[in-house]
Parts: sequence; C-alpha cells; structure tokens
Amino acid sequence: MKIWFPLLPLFAALATLMATSGTKPPSAFSDKHVLLIGIDGLRSDALQQAMARGLAPNLKALAEGGTITWNAYAGGKLGQPTQQPTISGPGWASLFTGVWMDRHNVDGNATPPVNQPDVRGSYRLDRAPHFASRLKKAVPQARIASFSAWGWIENYLLAAQPEAFDAHDRGVGIKYPDRDLDIKNKTLRYLETTTPDVLVVHFDQADGAGHATGFNTENPVYMAAIQKVDEHVGEILEALKRSQKSSDQKWLILVTTDHGGIGKKHGGQSPEERTIPIIAQGPCVAQNRVVDTPLGQTTIAPTLFRYLGVPVSPDWGWTDEVFALEAATAHSP
Repeated sequence: MKIWFPLLPLFAALATLMATSGTKPPSAFSDKHVLLIGIDGLRSDALQQAMARGLAPNLKALAEGGTITWNAYAGGKLGQPTQQPTISGPGWASLFTGVWMDRHNVDGNATPPVNQPDVRGSYRLDRAPHFASRLKKAVPQARIASFSAWGWIENYLLAAQPEAFDAHDRGVGIKYPDRDLDIKNKTLRYLETTTPDVLVVHFDQADGAGHATGFNTENPVYMAAIQKVDEHVGEILEALKRSQKSSDQKWLILVTTDHGGIGKKHGGQSPEERTIPIIAQGPCVAQNRVVDTPLGQTTIAPTLFRYLGVPVSPDWGWTDEVFALEAATAHSP
C-alpha cells in the first residue's frame, strides 16, 4: 500500500483544480440527469390555453417533444384514506415523498415540529422522506439541488433533511414574481458551475395570481403569470443546452404542479382543483403523445427513480406507476 502514498498529493491537486476551475464532475448516473419543474397552482386547462394562445412556447415545446397528461390528479383518491386537501403543503409533500397524506401526515401549510405522531399536520419524515433523501442514501455521490420560490418547501420540508441536498435555497422578494425571478437567477448561477444529477425548481406566481384575481383561463392576470413562468423555464432550458455542448447529458425533464384552483381558492375536491398536468420529455419518452390514464401526483418520485435506475423498496409505499417512460429505462445505473 505504501507505493500509493506519493500519488495522494497528485489526487488532491487534481481535485482542487477541478473545484477551482469550474470543471463539472461526472454524473453519478452515467449520463442521466433529471430536471423537475414545479409550477404552483397551474390548472390543466390554463396550461392548455396558454399553449394554444402562444403564451407558453417553452412548455409547449416540452410537451410536443415528449408526453403530456392533462388529467393527472392532486388530492389523493376520492373517498379513500389517501384523500387530502388540494393545498400546497400536502401537494408538494406528496410530489416530493411519493406518498399521500395518510403517510406523510401534512394536511396544510402549517409547520408543526416534525415526527410528532400525535400532532395534526406534523410532517412524518420517519415514514415519508423526500425522494432526495432516499436517492442520497442509495447513491451517496448523487448531486441534488432544490430552489423553491415558496419558503415553506425550503424552511419546513427541506429543513428537516438538509443532508439530502448539495445545494438548496428559497426565493427572496416581496412579491410572487420577485421570488420567482430570484429563483430563476439562483438556478442559472448554479448551473454555470455545476451539473446536478437531479435539479428541482419551483415557481409560485401563477398561484399568487390565482389567489389575487382568480384561477381562470379568461383571467389575463393569471394567464400572464403562466406566461412569465414559461419565460423562466425557457432560460433554464437554454442553460441546460449550453451545459450539454461539452458532454453527452441525457436529461429527463418533468413539469407538474401541486393543485389547480377555482375562483380565488383551492383546497377542495372539485375537478378544477384536483386536475393537474404532467409533462415528461427526454430519453425513452415518446414524442407528441397524450396519455389519458389518470395518474396521481405521487407518480413523480417513482418515475424519477425508474429513469435513474435506482431500485424502489416496497416498504416506501410508492405506487408502481411511472409516467411516460418506456420499460427500457428499468435498469441499474
């Protein structure tokens, strides 16, 4: 073993050079990466109209270059133990943990202490960690980043498991569009020096516009908010393209939301509040395809794991359903 000791300074020097030169290290999953974009409060019909009216060209390009469902659902299964309010806390908790409220226990936007079985709404990290925690445990070298315009995600959900993320931050600003802009800029700066294996980006102004003026396809304020988010998404996609020029990166891009809305609110079980879109584009995803089979928002986590080739344990309570991926992706990294 002693014959290797003289090489240690060389290895250390190479590592330092990579860190200081901005060289991006190889992916933990060969050439596979995932970008998950969350657009808070995005009604399915509103996205459909935004695409038709030319307000969302970047999201339209993702859908046409991949697969979309207009009738996925938030809120769990009606009348079943999984039914939950169509509120942001339970919605994002379900998306990020792969299970419904009957397991993660988040029933609203409050922030009670974590892992308190007898406390209503206490996030049960012990039963439902963020998919990033499960991924990091399975593949410790995975680089995972999360940038969220809504502070609850950062300050409550991620604060309970910060070790799962190599980079994470919340949006700063007085108004919803300000926080979205801050998140876009933070994401772009991060991508200048790092290529994550999984990147989660959350935008919030569509939800803010819906609460202020109405979740309605004929509401120009709500539709303009979707248009602005689409512009942010376009800049992030361009940054990924620039990154891919020097390497053979294969990105699976997922886009979805936590809930819809009706009037100026959400939380109930109306079709307007429950019905959500999911877009997938990337390797092993059919192009220009529309899927009619209703899938819950909990399909995001298992879809991500299937693409990266990471096994899922039955103990996690995840569904076997994945969105849009061909069976060819089900293999180890």
